[in-house]
Amino acid sequence: MSEGETHPSTDQPRVVLAPEVVGGLWLDAACAALFEAWRDGQLRPVVNRDLLMRYARLWRVLGLPAVQVRRWSWWFTSPATAWFLPDDRSASSNVIECCANLAILSGAACAIHRGIVPAPEGAVRWLTASDFLRPN
Repeated sequence: MSEGETHPSTDQPRVVLAPEVVGGLWLDAACAALFEAWRDGQLRPVVNRDLLMRYARLWRVLGLPAVQVRRWSWWFTSPATAWFLPDDRSASSNVIECCANLAILSGAACAIHRGIVPAPEGAVRWLTASDFLRPN
């Protein structure tokens, strides 16, 4: 990385993962496939402190042990695997607003959700995990 650069340049599309997708990893085949695509370098999640805290609360509710919460947090904050914005301390009142603001701030290609809640209209492109993975 060059001086002052905090993230490696990459051709991977940056995406914001709604917490329902992160929690859906263990419940939904499309979410699991999305995480496989991340593992295989086909996308790069964008995360800020607000979203990471929402993920951590969800992991705790799902019963993950503290060591697993720390490991997942590391994955979502490592420059090698994600696009973490440590200086973005904005906090949103709801998860949709949180994801949309982060997508706009980071220039993410889209926000990804499970389809449980209808995607809002606006400047951010919302896709289900299945739609994101579907070949063009």
